[in-house]
Amino acid sequence: MKNMIFGTYEHSIDKKNRMFLPAKVREYMGENIILVKSLSGKCINLYPETEWEKFEEKLESLPKVTASAVFRKVYSSLTILQTDSNGRILIPQKLCEYAELEKNVVVLGVGKHAEIWSDANYAAQDEDENTEDLMATLREIGL
Repeated sequence: MKNMIFGTYEHSIDKKNRMFLPAKVREYMGENIILVKSLSGKCINLYPETEWEKFEEKLESLPKVTASAVFRKVYSSLTILQTDSNGRILIPQKLCEYAELEKNVVVLGVGKHAEIWSDANYAAQDEDENTEDLMATLREIGL
């Protein structure tokens, strides 16, 4: 599992939109961190450059008609950044607004990427996902 990120980390974001990135997440992400709006929830996805490059290969293989709309949707919110000397990232205002980040945030490791959620949005998402269908699927695969 060394090529995956996992865990839940509670942190805060300051008035300048800076957030401490947990050491395990920083280590997994490497030097360049790609931030982009999530299309599956009110959160921000973080990708290491190597994983993002795999995603770009998939984007490049899309038919041109589909690709242009996808590129606009994805790349209009994309930001590449690095952590500062204190291990913090500076989240662009437009991404903070999209994910409704204010003070308390939750960072989730979800395999090949991480997510940043406001604590309220994460609690609502977590509650919505605790469905009987999801629990049945987890039992089915032996968890």
